[in-house]
Amino acid sequence: MPDVDALLAAVCAAPDDMAPRRAFADAVRSADSDRAKLIDVQLDNRERRRRGEDVDPSGARSLIILNGERWAGALAKQVSSFEYWGGFVEEIRVKAPKLFASWSTLVRLAPIRHLRVEGDSTVIGELATLPLLSQLRSLDVSFCRLKDADVTKLVASTRLRGLRMLVLSHNPDISMDALRAVARAELPELKYVGLDGTNAALFDEWYDQGVLYDVKTTVVYDTLLEEFGSLPWLKRVDAPSCDVI
Repeated sequence: MPDVDALLAAVCAAPDDMAPRRAFADAVRSADSDRAKLIDVQLDNRERRRRGEDVDPSGARSLIILNGERWAGALAKQVSSFEYWGGFVEEIRVKAPKLFASWSTLVRLAPIRHLRVEGDSTVIGELATLPLLSQLRSLDVSFCRLKDADVTKLVASTRLRGLRMLVLSHNPDISMDALRAVARAELPELKYVGLDGTNAALFDEWYDQGVLYDVKTTVVYDTLLEEFGSLPWLKRVDAPSCDVI
């Protein structure tokens, strides 16, 4: 019988490496064919998305609906929600107090790459110190009542150097000063910043019957471009799939 715990530990120890995931799938294929199938399908979807191809996620979704909570095991009871990417739980949404109390356990249960935090501005200073941040590729702190100073403190964390997506949406007190802090921070891989529902919109968009017909840059965009040049995240793009980042 395969040592499933050891195989999972190898997956969790290298969240960006897909080889341990394939080894896990091969080891459990005879005992749990659906588990292996999910890994195979989602890893294939990941490769195709990274090549810019369209994928049909319905097959993976059906497997997750039937088995996802069982496969997630103890992690399912410790987070508010979770999502499978690349065959494993990579994305979690969790309340800040629970995160601080159990992050070291969570990273042994899943290869976490995407974190959504439920909390408010009072927790951001503590969040910035968590070792978990060093393996994140996306961080979502929407609806956390953040101010510019909170964002400044968060992005100053050296643990975020691998971050590729930062979602600051629905924090209405965030302004251009928060984005200045993001621009100055050492975030060499950052490609996307979500800003819906803030005072730091980069683009004004006009729609007619649901169809976009005009886009103009805002003062925030123009000022940041003048001060910092053409940063990778100063682009009008949709939020990328977790497979892509």
